Amino acid sequence: MVIKPSSELRNNYRQISELVNSGETVFLTKNGTGDMVLMSQALYDRMTSMMRLYSDLAISERQLRNGDLLDDSEVTTSINKLIGR
Repeated sequence: MVIKPSSELRNNYRQISELVNSGETVFLTKNGTGDMVLMSQALYDRMTSMMRLYSDLAISERQLRNGDLLDDSEVTTSINKLIGR
């Protein structure tokens, strides 16, 4: 984690970009207060994939608790519809 004033982004974009692309997360401040966070595209993609996974898991757990389950024939029928059989 690296903390920099927001002016650093304007004045030293290349260095900030190198930091971010080396795996660092850069926190930018504005007037001494946290303003934004910079991260690489790869890190962003991993984070959003994990958030989607956690969301899907929460939905699955809720369905399980509510008894919203499918038997094997219902699953097979659903898959066959998806693949056009």
